Parts: sequence; structure tokens; C-alpha cells
Amino acid sequence: MKKEESPKSSFLKAKRVVFQFLKFRLRSEAEIIQKLKNKHFDDDTIKKLVLFFKKLGLIDDIKFSKLWVEERLKKPLGFYRIRKELSQKGISPEIIDKAILEKKDTYDEKQVILETIQKKIKNASLPLSIKHKRRLYNYFVRRGFDIESVAEIINNL
Repeated sequence: MKKEESPKSSFLKAKRVVFQFLKFRLRSEAEIIQKLKNKHFDDDTIKKLVLFFKKLGLIDDIKFSKLWVEERLKKPLGFYRIRKELSQKGISPEIIDKAILEKKDTYDEKQVILETIQKKIKNASLPLSIKHKRRLYNYFVRRGFDIESVAEIINNL
């Protein structure tokens, strides 16, 4: 038979799980809660832990969102894809909008698309075939770039 754990023991085990989970990167509050639920911790322990880590500043959806946007723009990915990823991580639409809006002024999607195309086709013979243009278009759409911007730039090649 399994011995009943004390609330304090359960809290300490859950705390170790969260520290291990945060070891490699920040996580959203929803990710932490889901991880703890998957490990079968009770709701009371989860609430206490979330509050504990929020006070430490290790659970902060705003900071997490800003860092996520920055890192994903380096890939490069478009704002549509980043928005979807953050939403899947349980971030509220208001926080997502705020994080993306902060970067939209300094991030020129069209310029990134153009630079990426230039890197991809530097060895290709010009003009590009319809097949190559379609592949480029699909590549950028999958990465979450604005469809109109992608179409405009590819059509101008």
C-alpha cells in the first residue's frame, strides 16, 4: 500500500518538479499547471506553487511572452505563427497582443522575407520558375508570415 503524503511533502516534491521544468527555459503559467496535473498533484498544491513561483518572478506570462516573441522572430517566424504558439501555451490574447505589438514597430516582416529569399535563391538561376515561387510562398506561409506580404514579394521577383 502507498503511504499518504503530507501536504508539506507533496509541496516540496512539486516544487522540485517545477524547478526542474524551469531549468531550461521560462514556462507559461498554464504549462506549469498542466505539468503538475500530469504528475497528479492536487489542485491546492498547484495553486500554492503557482503563487510561490509568481512571487519569485519565475512564473510571469508577460515576461515569458516577450522572450518567446523575441526568440521566435530570430528563426525567423511570422507573427501569425508566434500568436498561435503563445495561444497554445495558454497565454491570454491580451498579453499576446501586447508582446507582439511591442515588436511590430521594430520588425519589418517584408524585409525579413526578402532577405531570407535572397539567401535561399543565391545559387538559383533567375528568373524563378512557378514551382520555386510556389515552394517559397508555402515556406513563408507555414512559418506564419503575412500572406499578402509574401505574395507581393514573391510576385515581384
